[in-house]
Amino acid sequence: MSRRGHFHHLVRRFFSAVGARVSPAELAVLDEYLSPAERDLFRAMPIADQRHSLDLWNRLRRDGYSDPVLLRAALLHDIGKGMGPLPLPCRVLFSLCELALPGLARWLADPSRPHLFRPFYLAMYHAEVGARAAARAGSNPEVVRLIGGHDSPGRDERSRLLYHYDGQM
Repeated sequence: MSRRGHFHHLVRRFFSAVGARVSPAELAVLDEYLSPAERDLFRAMPIADQRHSLDLWNRLRRDGYSDPVLLRAALLHDIGKGMGPLPLPCRVLFSLCELALPGLARWLADPSRPHLFRPFYLAMYHAEVGARAAARAGSNPEVVRLIGGHDSPGRDERSRLLYHYDGQM
């Protein structure tokens, strides 16, 4: 994606995050697809990430995908963002740094930095953090793999689908 396209994607995500809502009826799908421990991880995500994950799940289903592993990974792919504070201002700052000043983004996200910088660490490494959390929750190893790699296209169809659809949302 070009820098301009990436910027437009970030602006769209920002405005969808500000007005995000999730109804109790929408959460009913969690009972069908997720274990109780996975549901707890999903519910720990900020509402904007829950909305995004449900939208991703819905889009995959609408386009005819029914693979339960792919759909479970779609619901859980951003659970790493629920593993600590990741306020919207930090997300915006980090996303702009990644786009314009990647060295600064890496510096902000350095795990050796004080706890004050944890939101930036989570922004950069949420896929890995989420995969570890999913593994601890007993998720299917393939779901764990997809969560951990959802920020790159991967080599198999499931990985490419998750990456592609996530990038379009």
